[in-house]
Amino acid sequence: MDTTNTIIGVVITLCCGIPFFLLYMSKKKKTQQKTKLFKSIAEEKQLTINKIDVFNHLTFGLDTAKKVALITNNSAYNIVDLTTCDSAVLDVRKQRKSKSSEQITDVFLSFKNPNSTTIDFNLFNIDINRLIDGEVEVGHKWANTINQLIKN
Repeated sequence: MDTTNTIIGVVITLCCGIPFFLLYMSKKKKTQQKTKLFKSIAEEKQLTINKIDVFNHLTFGLDTAKKVALITNNSAYNIVDLTTCDSAVLDVRKQRKSKSSEQITDVFLSFKNPNSTTIDFNLFNIDINRLIDGEVEVGHKWANTINQLIKN
């Protein structure tokens, strides 16, 4: 009787646990592929990435020696020379849906130059991504990290 209960318990645990394990492995594989692609772009542009962060469709990297930021968003990438920038700012654009609610439509990481020009990189667009999933928090984190590098 105890052996049967133990076998049933193990089978149920495996049935419940295997999908989570497969999702974890899939996400890990995608992250490794994105990191490999990111590093190949960095090598092609002769950058040594010291800090790297992979988040969903976004990958951020900094070459702290050359003060260069490399940001990729699935198919697009942008290289920003931070020595020519004053600061990095997160620009969150919202659209009013009703009197009491707003919807985030775009999230940009903007790099401000001394000559009043900005370089924008789109982190989130509602037409492409559909659901916002932490892009604002990650954008704030990287804006702060980039601003610290610019100040040093």
